[in-house]
Amino acid sequence: MSRLILSACVLLTASCSEFGSFAGLPWMDESAEAPLVCNSASPCPANYRCSFGTCTDVMQEFREVAIAVRLGDQVQHLRNVDLSNSTQFDTALNHERIVIGSFATSEDKGIQAAIVARLEEAVEGHPVLRQTTTDEEGNFRLSLTQGAVWSIDIMPSGDEIPAPPRQNLRQITGDLVESTRLEIRVPPAPDYPVYTGRLTDGEDQAVQSFGTVPSPNGNEPSRLQFKVIDARGRHIGNHLVIDGDGHFSFRAHPDITEAMLLVRGTQTRHPAALSEMLELSPEQTELGEVSIPLESGSSLLSITTANPMELNSMPVVGEIRIRPLAAQGRVVHRIALSGATSTQLDLPLGHYSIDVLPEPSTGFAPIMDLETEVRQGSTNALVVPLAPLIDLTGRVVTPDGSPAINVRIVCNQSEMVSETLTDETGAFSLKVQKGATFISAIPAPPSPRVLVDMNLIGTQSLNLVIDDGIMLTGSLMRPEARETQGNAVISVLAPWKTFDGAAVVLGETVVNSDGMFTVSLPPF
Repeated sequence: MSRLILSACVLLTASCSEFGSFAGLPWMDESAEAPLVCNSASPCPANYRCSFGTCTDVMQEFREVAIAVRLGDQVQHLRNVDLSNSTQFDTALNHERIVIGSFATSEDKGIQAAIVARLEEAVEGHPVLRQTTTDEEGNFRLSLTQGAVWSIDIMPSGDEIPAPPRQNLRQITGDLVESTRLEIRVPPAPDYPVYTGRLTDGEDQAVQSFGTVPSPNGNEPSRLQFKVIDARGRHIGNHLVIDGDGHFSFRAHPDITEAMLLVRGTQTRHPAALSEMLELSPEQTELGEVSIPLESGSSLLSITTANPMELNSMPVVGEIRIRPLAAQGRVVHRIALSGATSTQLDLPLGHYSIDVLPEPSTGFAPIMDLETEVRQGSTNALVVPLAPLIDLTGRVVTPDGSPAINVRIVCNQSEMVSETLTDETGAFSLKVQKGATFISAIPAPPSPRVLVDMNLIGTQSLNLVIDDGIMLTGSLMRPEARETQGNAVISVLAPWKTFDGAAVVLGETVVNSDGMFTVSLPPF
């Protein structure tokens, strides 16, 4: 089996005073038998190949890629594409099949609802969705790719019918029209099981003050929201009722077997908490006492940003995110950050995770996952020491050392995406945060991208060299394989290489009007 050795390269430069030695860099492995950093000037030794700027054992199985094809608002994913023996890839689009259906009760009463279809085999971080709504009679129409597995979520409008379980539609081989239409039937409104129980707080006491939260301005008290959700966060219960003593009831589809109870309000002063997963069964509708970690009372929390280095005399603006830990990530409050004064918040008692995200223009980096507790009768103050963004600089050159001009530099990080273009000398400069970083240098075709996955621990300079790479060529045909399909966007994805939960894009191109395409790929 032949293997593709693609030739893009990365040179990393830093002074010893900054990092001590190359061996101490976080992406280096002192126990490695071969140098990890590779480039055209310093290629990998025998039995290694250059991949993402590092040397990889050639005996490692050659990785397959996925190809995403976007034509208008429709996307198809082709997985497990093997390029180990050939750089020619000819393919045809799968048929898009019309699915006509209806959503109604077993008494044929149509239900208005939103419908979302998700491609189950979509590449990680690149979801493929098709959406529609039913009409007043419950009829709908979708376009879905033939041969794929689709999951269908249905979210009824109004409060009459609760959401049914997720539906799966497998291996469509033709249009589902009048003779083979998709009929989704649910019980009529009176036939749903009614689940009852009583909420208790973190100390196993009945929740007495659940129903309302006093209004600070003397207006009508605000009612808290009580929701029934599944593990994916879908709202699956309706006819929700709860009284001041914590007694509750709700209805759910009889085939729903698990649910969680979420309590929340619309403002930061409202408590929020999530129960453990509950087992549901139409044969056992009394749920008994359900513990939900609510605490009574509230107190003030003062959040102040500190600029010890006095890097910027202007007020630090941006956003504060507040997540009550009792809600297990299901509730996030966003409020404006103003560094001119401290931010005073009236919060329910409990534990919180707080993110402070200054605007990038302020020159400060995001501060994530600060945990604090709001206690009764104590001074609750959180001082957030700001850290400056760091400099990421570098230069991009062609194989002969000439500057690569107008190369798009994209720096992806957990809370920031920074972009710039190289200047007439091939140089670039960005302000970025420390931590996990994925850098893409995207030159004009036919040159390949240079991709660097690294952990930034301080100011750093990169020298990126763009070599010729390997050209992936091919053709795209229409489903009948009789005519070519032009003007589609081809994206080559690496399912085995993800950053921030999404497969890395190795290269992209637009299919010519004659159906032919060429895309240059970096090492992988």
